[in-house]
Amino acid sequence: MNCAIRCRFIQVSSFALLACLVAAGCGPTLHSVEGEITVDEKPLAKGNVVLWPDSAKGNSFTGQPTGEVENGKFRVMTQGKVGAPAGWYNVTVSSSEKIDSTKVDAIKEPIGPSFREASKTPLKIEVPSADGYKLKANSKQ
Repeated sequence: MNCAIRCRFIQVSSFALLACLVAAGCGPTLHSVEGEITVDEKPLAKGNVVLWPDSAKGNSFTGQPTGEVENGKFRVMTQGKVGAPAGWYNVTVSSSEKIDSTKVDAIKEPIGPSFREASKTPLKIEVPSADGYKLKANSKQ
């Protein structure tokens, strides 16, 4: 290879490597999503929340922000980082309680079925929110 070709190859390779490094470190801007969740007006002891991007309201994010619930409080993570991208989300909540330790399948779901399905949940949030997030579910709906 002559010098001009070799120099051009190094320039193109360096640019491609830099582009890969920048793309790997980039992603959507994440906003803090922390809040409280109650079921029948009582803090949910343990469970999970999942944020489902609402494409009908323009949210095209393809990831799945999730969070654990402890003593009625939750914090959402996206791809291992705290927060979620901006936009509207349908929120599902899941939890289970063992009601009889002598039976393997004796589990009670304390949250109503509509709160567990993304297409039916009445829980909707917009990220970011200046007011924080207070989710209210019930055991019946």
